[in-house]
Order: sequence, then C-alpha cells, then structure tokens
Amino acid sequence: MNPTVKSIGISVVGVVIGAYTLKFLRKKGWL
Repeated sequence: MNPTVKSIGISVVGVVIGAYTLKFLRKKGWL
C-alpha cells in the first residue's frame, strides 16, 4: 500500500472519530 494513501486514510479515520466523539459529548451535554 502507498504510504501517502495510508497516511491520508489514517487522518480521515481520525477526523471521523473526532466528529463522532464531539457529537457524543454534545449529546451527553459535557461540552
């Protein structure tokens, strides 16, 4: 696998996880 593709994939996963975490915390009313 291309290292550039891999790093892009990892950053996309990170953004998705961050977005879900923010959504979850807002729903819980912690932010």
